[in-house]
Amino acid sequence: MASAVSFFPVEETSKLAALMNCEADIQTLLDAQNYDEVYLKFAKNSGALLDAVPPKDLEKVYNLLIAIVSQAKQDDLPDLVPSIINPIVSSSAENAQQKLKVLSNLYNSLESASHIRYTVFLAIIQLAAQSNELDVLVPTLPQLESFFPVWGVELDESRRMILLLSEVLGNDDEFLNQSYEYLIKYLKTYPQSKNAYPKQVQDTAVKAVKQALRLPAVTNFSDLYALGPVVSLKGTNADLMALVEIFVSGDVKAYRAFTKKHPSFAKDNGFDDAALLKKIRLLTLASTACGVSANDGKSELLFSTVSAALEVDNVDVEEWIVNGIRSGLIDGRINQVNKLVVISRATHRVFGEKQWDLLSDRLSTWGDNLKDLLQVIQSAKQAAANQQQQQQQ
Repeated sequence: MASAVSFFPVEETSKLAALMNCEADIQTLLDAQNYDEVYLKFAKNSGALLDAVPPKDLEKVYNLLIAIVSQAKQDDLPDLVPSIINPIVSSSAENAQQKLKVLSNLYNSLESASHIRYTVFLAIIQLAAQSNELDVLVPTLPQLESFFPVWGVELDESRRMILLLSEVLGNDDEFLNQSYEYLIKYLKTYPQSKNAYPKQVQDTAVKAVKQALRLPAVTNFSDLYALGPVVSLKGTNADLMALVEIFVSGDVKAYRAFTKKHPSFAKDNGFDDAALLKKIRLLTLASTACGVSANDGKSELLFSTVSAALEVDNVDVEEWIVNGIRSGLIDGRINQVNKLVVISRATHRVFGEKQWDLLSDRLSTWGDNLKDLLQVIQSAKQAAANQQQQQQQ
Protein backbone atom coordinates (compact mmCIF):
# COMPACT_ATOMS: atom_id res chain seq x y z
CA MET A 1 0.00 0.00 0.00
CA ALA A 2 1.36 3.36 -1.02
CA SER A 3 0.04 5.43 1.84
CA ALA A 4 -1.35 5.09 5.32
CA VAL A 5 -3.63 6.74 7.83
CA SER A 6 -2.01 9.71 9.55
CA PHE A 7 0.77 8.85 11.99
CA PHE A 8 0.85 5.15 11.02
CA PRO A 9 3.44 3.35 8.90
CA VAL A 10 2.33 1.91 5.60
CA GLU A 11 3.33 -1.63 6.53
CA GLU A 12 1.26 -1.80 9.74
CA THR A 13 -1.80 -0.31 8.12
CA SER A 14 -1.48 -2.71 5.20
CA LYS A 15 -1.18 -5.75 7.49
CA LEU A 16 -4.22 -4.68 9.50
CA ALA A 17 -6.30 -4.28 6.33
CA ALA A 18 -5.08 -7.66 5.07
CA LEU A 19 -6.20 -9.34 8.29
CA MET A 20 -9.64 -7.90 7.70
CA ASN A 21 -9.60 -8.96 4.02
CA CYS A 22 -10.23 -5.39 2.87
CA GLU A 23 -6.77 -4.31 1.74
CA ALA A 24 -7.83 -3.17 -1.74
CA ASP A 25 -10.77 -1.14 -0.42
CA ILE A 26 -8.63 0.56 2.21
CA GLN A 27 -5.98 1.41 -0.39
CA THR A 28 -8.58 2.97 -2.69
CA LEU A 29 -9.93 5.10 0.16
CA LEU A 30 -6.46 6.15 1.24
CA ASP A 31 -5.53 7.15 -2.31
CA ALA A 32 -8.62 9.31 -2.38
CA GLN A 33 -7.75 10.67 1.10
CA ASN A 34 -11.23 9.68 2.19
CA TYR A 35 -10.18 9.06 5.76
CA ASP A 36 -13.70 9.11 7.22
CA GLU A 37 -14.52 6.05 5.14
CA VAL A 38 -11.20 4.45 6.09
CA TYR A 39 -12.13 4.62 9.76
CA LEU A 40 -15.60 3.27 8.99
CA LYS A 41 -14.22 0.40 6.91
CA PHE A 42 -11.77 -0.61 9.59
CA ALA A 43 -14.43 -0.48 12.31
CA LYS A 44 -17.05 -2.44 10.37
CA ASN A 45 -14.58 -5.15 9.36
CA SER A 46 -12.90 -5.43 12.76
CA GLY A 47 -14.83 -8.56 13.72
CA ALA A 48 -12.65 -10.51 11.28
CA LEU A 49 -9.70 -10.00 13.62
CA LEU A 50 -11.22 -12.37 16.19
CA ASP A 51 -10.64 -15.31 13.83
CA ALA A 52 -7.61 -14.04 11.94
CA VAL A 53 -5.37 -13.07 14.87
CA PRO A 54 -3.79 -15.52 17.35
CA PRO A 55 -4.92 -14.92 20.96
CA LYS A 56 -1.45 -13.79 22.05
CA ASP A 57 -1.48 -11.01 19.44
CA LEU A 58 -5.11 -9.96 19.80
CA GLU A 59 -4.52 -7.05 22.18
CA LYS A 60 -1.60 -5.71 20.12
CA VAL A 61 -3.52 -5.79 16.83
CA TYR A 62 -6.61 -4.22 18.34
CA ASN A 63 -4.45 -1.49 19.87
CA LEU A 64 -3.38 -0.59 16.33
CA LEU A 65 -7.01 -0.55 15.22
CA ILE A 66 -7.99 1.61 18.20
CA ALA A 67 -5.16 4.03 17.50
CA ILE A 68 -6.32 4.40 13.88
CA VAL A 69 -10.02 4.78 14.61
CA SER A 70 -9.41 7.19 17.50
CA GLN A 71 -8.20 9.73 14.91
CA ALA A 72 -11.73 9.97 13.52
CA LYS A 73 -13.93 12.97 14.20
CA GLN A 74 -15.47 12.88 17.67
CA ASP A 75 -18.94 13.08 16.12
CA ASP A 76 -18.26 9.88 14.16
CA LEU A 77 -17.09 7.79 17.13
CA PRO A 78 -20.63 6.92 18.38
CA ASP A 79 -21.11 5.03 15.10
CA LEU A 80 -17.62 3.56 14.88
CA VAL A 81 -17.14 2.21 18.41
CA PRO A 82 -20.22 -0.08 18.46
CA SER A 83 -18.97 -1.67 15.23
CA ILE A 84 -15.80 -2.64 17.09
CA ILE A 85 -17.32 -3.83 20.37
CA ASN A 86 -20.41 -5.68 19.15
CA PRO A 87 -18.52 -8.54 17.43
CA ILE A 88 -16.37 -8.95 20.54
CA VAL A 89 -19.36 -9.19 22.87
CA SER A 90 -21.27 -11.55 20.57
CA SER A 91 -18.28 -13.85 20.05
CA SER A 92 -17.58 -17.01 22.04
CA ALA A 93 -16.25 -16.93 25.60
CA GLU A 94 -12.82 -18.09 24.40
CA ASN A 95 -9.89 -15.75 25.07
CA ALA A 96 -12.15 -13.63 27.29
CA GLN A 97 -9.30 -12.05 29.21
CA GLN A 98 -7.66 -10.79 26.02
CA LYS A 99 -10.99 -9.45 24.78
CA LEU A 100 -11.62 -7.68 28.08
CA LYS A 101 -8.20 -6.07 27.78
CA VAL A 102 -9.14 -4.87 24.29
CA LEU A 103 -12.35 -3.31 25.58
CA SER A 104 -10.49 -1.77 28.52
CA ASN A 105 -7.93 -0.24 26.17
CA LEU A 106 -10.70 1.10 23.96
CA TYR A 107 -12.39 2.59 27.03
CA ASN A 108 -9.16 4.28 28.14
CA SER A 109 -8.51 5.66 24.64
CA LEU A 110 -11.71 7.72 24.84
CA GLU A 111 -11.92 11.14 26.46
CA SER A 112 -12.84 10.91 30.15
CA ALA A 113 -16.09 12.81 29.60
CA SER A 114 -17.06 10.90 26.46
CA HIS A 115 -20.53 9.37 26.55
CA ILE A 116 -19.15 6.49 24.49
CA ARG A 117 -17.36 5.28 27.62
CA TYR A 118 -20.81 4.28 28.87
CA THR A 119 -21.30 2.15 25.75
CA VAL A 120 -17.92 0.45 26.14
CA PHE A 121 -18.42 -0.20 29.86
CA LEU A 122 -21.78 -1.77 29.09
CA ALA A 123 -19.96 -4.12 26.72
CA ILE A 124 -17.37 -4.90 29.40
CA ILE A 125 -20.17 -5.90 31.79
CA GLN A 126 -21.78 -8.13 29.19
CA LEU A 127 -18.53 -9.84 28.20
CA ALA A 128 -17.43 -10.33 31.82
CA ALA A 129 -20.77 -11.95 32.60
CA GLN A 130 -20.76 -14.22 29.55
CA SER A 131 -17.25 -15.44 30.23
CA ASN A 132 -17.47 -15.80 34.03
CA GLU A 133 -14.89 -13.08 34.55
CA LEU A 134 -16.86 -10.99 37.07
CA ASP A 135 -13.83 -10.88 39.37
CA VAL A 136 -12.28 -8.49 36.86
CA LEU A 137 -15.34 -6.26 36.87
CA VAL A 138 -16.33 -6.04 40.54
CA PRO A 139 -13.36 -3.93 41.81
CA THR A 140 -14.31 -1.14 39.38
CA LEU A 141 -17.95 -0.88 40.52
CA PRO A 142 -17.66 1.34 43.64
CA GLN A 143 -16.71 4.33 41.45
CA LEU A 144 -19.12 3.56 38.62
CA GLU A 145 -22.05 5.80 39.56
CA SER A 146 -19.75 8.80 40.01
CA PHE A 147 -18.94 8.46 36.30
CA PHE A 148 -22.56 8.81 35.18
CA PRO A 149 -22.70 12.63 35.36
CA VAL A 150 -19.22 12.84 33.80
CA TRP A 151 -20.33 10.71 30.86
CA GLY A 152 -23.60 12.65 30.53
CA VAL A 153 -25.65 9.51 31.13
CA GLU A 154 -29.44 9.85 30.95
CA LEU A 155 -31.66 8.40 33.67
CA ASP A 156 -32.90 5.55 31.48
CA GLU A 157 -29.30 4.66 30.60
CA SER A 158 -28.20 4.57 34.22
CA ARG A 159 -31.20 2.39 35.04
CA ARG A 160 -30.27 0.01 32.24
CA MET A 161 -26.71 -0.40 33.46
CA ILE A 162 -27.68 -0.73 37.13
CA LEU A 163 -30.29 -3.37 36.36
CA LEU A 164 -27.86 -5.24 34.09
CA LEU A 165 -25.29 -5.29 36.88
CA SER A 166 -27.86 -6.71 39.28
CA GLU A 167 -28.72 -9.45 36.79
CA VAL A 168 -25.16 -10.51 35.97
CA LEU A 169 -24.01 -10.37 39.59
CA GLY A 170 -27.05 -12.37 40.63
CA ASN A 171 -25.92 -15.25 38.43
CA ASP A 172 -22.92 -15.83 40.67
CA ASP A 173 -23.48 -16.94 44.27
CA GLU A 174 -20.39 -15.02 45.33
CA PHE A 175 -21.97 -11.70 44.38
CA LEU A 176 -25.60 -12.14 45.46
CA ASN A 177 -25.37 -9.37 48.05
CA GLN A 178 -23.99 -6.92 45.47
CA SER A 179 -26.77 -7.98 43.11
CA TYR A 180 -29.34 -7.07 45.75
CA GLU A 181 -27.68 -3.69 46.34
CA TYR A 182 -28.04 -2.86 42.65
CA LEU A 183 -31.70 -3.89 42.72
CA ILE A 184 -32.24 -1.36 45.50
CA LYS A 185 -30.33 1.32 43.59
CA TYR A 186 -32.51 0.66 40.55
CA LEU A 187 -35.76 0.90 42.52
CA LYS A 188 -34.60 4.10 44.23
CA THR A 189 -34.59 5.83 40.84
CA TYR A 190 -38.40 5.56 40.84
CA PRO A 191 -40.07 8.00 43.24
CA GLN A 192 -43.31 7.41 45.09
CA SER A 193 -46.23 7.56 42.65
CA LYS A 194 -49.99 7.09 42.71
CA ASN A 195 -49.80 5.81 39.15
CA ALA A 196 -48.96 2.21 38.32
CA TYR A 197 -45.30 1.46 37.71
CA PRO A 198 -44.17 -0.27 34.49
CA LYS A 199 -44.33 -4.06 34.66
CA GLN A 200 -40.54 -4.39 34.62
CA VAL A 201 -40.33 -2.15 37.68
CA GLN A 202 -43.02 -4.12 39.51
CA ASP A 203 -41.29 -7.40 38.68
CA THR A 204 -37.99 -5.98 39.90
CA ALA A 205 -39.64 -4.88 43.15
CA VAL A 206 -40.93 -8.42 43.73
CA LYS A 207 -37.48 -9.80 42.96
CA ALA A 208 -35.86 -7.39 45.42
CA VAL A 209 -38.29 -8.31 48.19
CA LYS A 210 -37.75 -12.03 47.69
CA GLN A 211 -33.99 -11.59 47.49
CA ALA A 212 -34.01 -9.58 50.75
CA LEU A 213 -35.90 -12.37 52.48
CA ARG A 214 -33.55 -15.05 51.16
CA LEU A 215 -30.18 -13.39 51.75
CA PRO A 216 -28.81 -13.95 55.28
CA ALA A 217 -26.84 -10.69 55.14
CA VAL A 218 -29.94 -8.52 54.55
CA THR A 219 -31.40 -7.44 57.88
CA ASN A 220 -32.57 -3.91 57.05
CA PHE A 221 -36.11 -4.14 55.68
CA SER A 222 -37.40 -0.67 56.57
CA ASP A 223 -35.55 1.05 53.70
CA LEU A 224 -36.77 -1.57 51.23
CA TYR A 225 -40.32 -1.31 52.54
CA ALA A 226 -40.35 2.47 51.98
CA LEU A 227 -39.45 2.33 48.26
CA GLY A 228 -42.25 3.45 45.95
CA PRO A 229 -42.29 0.38 43.69
CA VAL A 230 -42.28 -1.88 46.76
CA VAL A 231 -45.12 0.03 48.41
CA SER A 232 -47.15 -0.47 45.23
CA LEU A 233 -46.98 -4.25 45.72
CA LYS A 234 -49.49 -4.03 48.56
CA GLY A 235 -52.24 -4.05 45.96
CA THR A 236 -50.88 -6.90 43.85
CA ASN A 237 -48.85 -9.04 46.25
CA ALA A 238 -50.64 -8.63 49.56
CA ASP A 239 -49.39 -11.85 51.18
CA LEU A 240 -45.77 -11.16 50.24
CA MET A 241 -46.01 -7.64 51.64
CA ALA A 242 -47.63 -8.96 54.82
CA LEU A 243 -44.56 -11.16 55.26
CA VAL A 244 -42.22 -8.24 54.61
CA GLU A 245 -44.02 -6.19 57.27
CA ILE A 246 -43.19 -8.89 59.79
CA PHE A 247 -39.50 -8.63 58.86
CA VAL A 248 -39.68 -4.86 59.10
CA SER A 249 -40.98 -4.70 62.67
CA GLY A 250 -42.62 -8.01 63.61
CA ASP A 251 -41.37 -10.93 65.68
CA VAL A 252 -41.26 -14.70 65.81
CA LYS A 253 -44.83 -14.88 67.11
CA ALA A 254 -46.10 -12.87 64.13
CA TYR A 255 -44.12 -15.06 61.73
CA ARG A 256 -45.56 -18.21 63.27
CA ALA A 257 -49.06 -16.78 62.84
CA PHE A 258 -48.35 -15.98 59.18
CA THR A 259 -47.07 -19.47 58.37
CA LYS A 260 -50.07 -20.99 60.13
CA LYS A 261 -52.40 -18.86 58.00
CA HIS A 262 -50.39 -19.48 54.81
CA PRO A 263 -48.83 -22.96 55.28
CA SER A 264 -47.66 -23.37 51.68
CA PHE A 265 -46.52 -19.78 51.06
CA ALA A 266 -42.80 -20.38 51.66
CA LYS A 267 -42.65 -23.44 49.41
CA ASP A 268 -44.78 -21.85 46.68
CA ASN A 269 -42.45 -18.84 46.53
CA GLY A 270 -39.17 -20.71 46.71
CA PHE A 271 -38.34 -19.78 50.31
CA ASP A 272 -36.62 -21.94 52.89
CA ASP A 273 -38.88 -21.82 55.95
CA ALA A 274 -36.02 -22.72 58.29
CA ALA A 275 -33.89 -19.87 56.90
CA LEU A 276 -36.76 -17.40 57.27
CA LEU A 277 -37.37 -18.52 60.85
CA LYS A 278 -33.68 -18.08 61.65
CA LYS A 279 -33.69 -14.56 60.21
CA ILE A 280 -36.82 -13.46 62.07
CA ARG A 281 -35.37 -14.85 65.31
CA LEU A 282 -32.23 -12.76 64.84
CA LEU A 283 -34.31 -9.68 64.08
CA THR A 284 -36.51 -10.37 67.10
CA LEU A 285 -33.36 -10.63 69.21
CA ALA A 286 -32.26 -7.20 67.97
CA SER A 287 -35.63 -5.67 68.84
CA THR A 288 -35.65 -7.34 72.25
CA ALA A 289 -32.15 -6.02 72.96
CA CYS A 290 -33.23 -2.52 71.97
CA GLY A 291 -36.19 -2.74 74.31
CA VAL A 292 -34.41 -3.59 77.55
CA SER A 293 -34.15 -0.80 80.09
CA ALA A 294 -30.76 0.74 80.79
CA ASN A 295 -29.11 0.30 84.18
CA ASP A 296 -26.08 2.50 84.88
CA GLY A 297 -25.37 2.69 81.17
CA LYS A 298 -25.71 -1.06 80.75
CA SER A 299 -28.61 -3.00 79.25
CA GLU A 300 -29.04 -6.42 80.77
CA LEU A 301 -31.04 -8.98 78.81
CA LEU A 302 -32.03 -12.14 80.65
CA PHE A 303 -31.70 -15.50 78.91
CA SER A 304 -35.27 -16.24 79.90
CA THR A 305 -36.46 -13.13 78.06
CA VAL A 306 -34.57 -14.17 74.94
CA SER A 307 -35.93 -17.71 75.18
CA ALA A 308 -39.52 -16.45 75.31
CA ALA A 309 -39.10 -13.89 72.52
CA LEU A 310 -37.32 -16.24 70.12
CA GLU A 311 -39.37 -19.30 71.13
CA VAL A 312 -36.27 -21.40 71.72
CA ASP A 313 -35.12 -23.60 74.59
CA ASN A 314 -33.05 -22.03 77.35
CA VAL A 315 -30.09 -24.22 76.44
CA ASP A 316 -30.02 -22.68 72.93
CA VAL A 317 -30.15 -19.03 74.02
CA GLU A 318 -26.39 -18.58 74.24
CA GLU A 319 -25.96 -19.84 70.68
CA TRP A 320 -28.56 -17.36 69.40
CA ILE A 321 -26.87 -14.50 71.20
CA VAL A 322 -23.56 -15.47 69.58
CA ASN A 323 -25.32 -15.60 66.20
CA GLY A 324 -26.77 -12.14 66.84
CA ILE A 325 -23.32 -10.76 67.61
CA ARG A 326 -21.83 -12.39 64.52
CA SER A 327 -24.57 -10.94 62.34
CA GLY A 328 -23.78 -7.43 63.58
CA LEU A 329 -27.29 -6.91 64.95
CA ILE A 330 -26.11 -6.69 68.55
CA ASP A 331 -22.94 -6.34 70.57
CA GLY A 332 -22.65 -7.57 74.12
CA ARG A 333 -20.97 -9.70 76.75
CA ILE A 334 -22.47 -12.96 77.94
CA ASN A 335 -22.70 -13.51 81.69
CA GLN A 336 -23.14 -17.25 82.05
CA VAL A 337 -23.29 -17.16 85.84
CA ASN A 338 -26.28 -14.83 85.96
CA LYS A 339 -27.82 -16.14 82.74
CA LEU A 340 -27.90 -12.79 80.98
CA VAL A 341 -26.15 -10.75 78.31
CA VAL A 342 -24.98 -7.19 78.84
CA ILE A 343 -25.95 -5.35 75.66
CA SER A 344 -23.57 -2.60 74.55
CA ARG A 345 -25.25 -1.98 71.18
CA ALA A 346 -28.36 -3.15 69.38
CA THR A 347 -29.64 -2.37 65.88
CA HIS A 348 -32.97 -0.57 65.61
CA ARG A 349 -34.96 -2.21 62.83
CA VAL A 350 -37.14 0.87 62.42
CA PHE A 351 -35.81 4.35 63.13
CA GLY A 352 -38.79 6.58 63.82
CA GLU A 353 -39.82 9.27 66.30
CA LYS A 354 -39.35 6.98 69.30
CA GLN A 355 -35.79 6.16 68.25
CA TRP A 356 -34.97 9.83 67.63
CA ASP A 357 -36.24 10.67 71.13
CA LEU A 358 -34.09 7.90 72.60
CA LEU A 359 -31.04 9.15 70.69
CA SER A 360 -31.74 12.69 71.88
CA ASP A 361 -31.94 11.51 75.50
CA ARG A 362 -28.65 9.61 75.19
CA LEU A 363 -26.89 12.57 73.61
CA SER A 364 -28.20 14.78 76.40
CA THR A 365 -26.90 12.30 78.99
CA TRP A 366 -23.51 12.14 77.29
CA GLY A 367 -23.44 15.95 77.25
CA ASP A 368 -24.15 16.12 80.98
CA ASN A 369 -21.48 13.50 81.67
CA LEU A 370 -18.95 15.50 79.65
CA LYS A 371 -19.82 18.65 81.59
CA ASP A 372 -19.26 16.79 84.85
CA LEU A 373 -15.95 15.43 83.58
CA LEU A 374 -14.79 18.89 82.50
CA GLN A 375 -15.74 20.27 85.91
CA VAL A 376 -13.68 17.55 87.63
CA ILE A 377 -10.71 18.33 85.38
CA GLN A 378 -11.00 22.05 86.06
CA SER A 379 -11.20 21.44 89.80
CA ALA A 380 -8.14 19.19 89.67
CA LYS A 381 -6.20 21.80 87.71
CA GLN A 382 -7.18 24.51 90.18
CA ALA A 383 -6.21 22.33 93.15
CA ALA A 384 -2.85 21.58 91.55
CA ALA A 385 -2.28 25.29 90.88
CA ASN A 386 -3.15 26.20 94.47
CA GLN A 387 -0.82 23.50 95.82
CA GLN A 388 2.04 24.73 93.61
CA GLN A 389 1.45 28.31 94.77
CA GLN A 390 1.53 27.26 98.42
CA GLN A 391 4.80 25.38 97.87
CA GLN A 392 6.40 28.44 96.27
CA GLN A 393 5.45 30.56 99.27
